[in-house]
Amino acid sequence: MLASYDEFEAKGMTETVVSDGETWKLVMDPEQPDYQAALFNLDTGDRELVFETDYFTLFVGYLMLDSPSSMVEITDAGFIASADDFNPIEYFVEDGLVVGAKGVDFDWTAEFKYRVDPELQEGLLELTAELLASFEE
Repeated sequence: MLASYDEFEAKGMTETVVSDGETWKLVMDPEQPDYQAALFNLDTGDRELVFETDYFTLFVGYLMLDSPSSMVEITDAGFIASADDFNPIEYFVEDGLVVGAKGVDFDWTAEFKYRVDPELQEGLLELTAELLASFEE
């Protein structure tokens, strides 16, 4: 988890989440000076800047494992993390990095790419420009 979090911080991330029949994409671009993350609903077209890193499933796992009540169960594909005040999440590991997750109690899946998707980066820049323009109005 720590190696994955270091990759997240250094390279950024594109996370794809499928939940309740909708597909969401999150992007985190560590090279942006102020607003580094955004959330896009590919089904509705909704999009917004993200100001809390706990939108990202990887960061939720990091928080869980840092919790005094954390529990880890090793699985064939990775591990299940749980802690008080968190729903358990199964994380999938390949080549030493967390590459995906799924809900244990709820039906959702996530895939992690340790890179910034260029299209989503453009959307992030557009949202940032819109926010900054609203300050000038």
